[in-house]
Amino acid sequence: MNAAQRGEDNGPETAAPGHPAPGQPAPGPARPIVELAGLVSLALAALFYMGSAYIGSYYNHFHVSTTGLGLSVAELAVRGLRLLSPFAILITAVLLVLMTFGRGLSTWATRFEWWRRAHTRLNPPSVKLKRGAGLALTAAGFCLYVLAHHVAIPTELIAVLLGTGPLLAAWPVRGDRTGRLAFAAALFLAALCVLWATSLRAQRLGEDAARDFASDLQRRTAVVVYSEKRLGFSENAGVKPVPLPTGDSRYRYRYEGLRLLAVRDGRYYLLPVGWHPDQHPTYVLHEEDDLRVELYAGAPSVQ
Repeated sequence: MNAAQRGEDNGPETAAPGHPAPGQPAPGPARPIVELAGLVSLALAALFYMGSAYIGSYYNHFHVSTTGLGLSVAELAVRGLRLLSPFAILITAVLLVLMTFGRGLSTWATRFEWWRRAHTRLNPPSVKLKRGAGLALTAAGFCLYVLAHHVAIPTELIAVLLGTGPLLAAWPVRGDRTGRLAFAAALFLAALCVLWATSLRAQRLGEDAARDFASDLQRRTAVVVYSEKRLGFSENAGVKPVPLPTGDSRYRYRYEGLRLLAVRDGRYYLLPVGWHPDQHPTYVLHEEDDLRVELYAGAPSVQ
């Protein structure tokens, strides 16, 4: 007769290794899926903010508002994806490999006695070291933020310090019931700092790209506009109407000396060859029946 038949109580029933305890649901893939969805959402948000900051900074240099361009979220995300450098992709791949195989390597290393001793000896100090380093990084980021009002300090550095500091300090208590809220808040702050830093970086790249485009308009796509009537181009920018001989042609004026900035939804954004951001406007022409727009290859730069 076994213990169950005799009515003996041998304590709470335990589960076999690798199986869920009685009365508890079996572990499923819900948590990994949620974590993956969170990482994907953060990556898409970062790409969107990078693309939006880049496009906004680029066209703002030419006095063009991005709201009138009608850009979609997908276009902004693709633009943000193009800003990623191969070095950043390589670093991300290395971090993913370390996160994937790091725990397995640590488990494999526990077979060695020297690793177990070192891990036991360094574990308590490492917790204090993480907290101290997190507090130090947070304090450094706050001090640099205050000094940035008086001294030129890269804002991306401040964002990195304020994002990694609290996250590193809250990392040791992420598994505790009382520390989960602090870790969640630190993780949220780190995500905001990532968006902040990436948008600032993209904004700076957009400004540089706009200046590079405007520095050599001579070799950009040339535009010739035929019109039935005189258009309001500023002649001091080098765009003058050329009267055409009357005949079978319906167009009476031709305008040269223009360069193409962008084409969106039937609108041509044009710049004069001698365009300067503080002196000349950006022209917007709507594609209509009384206009004809021709595009040509720009002239080579004069060395």
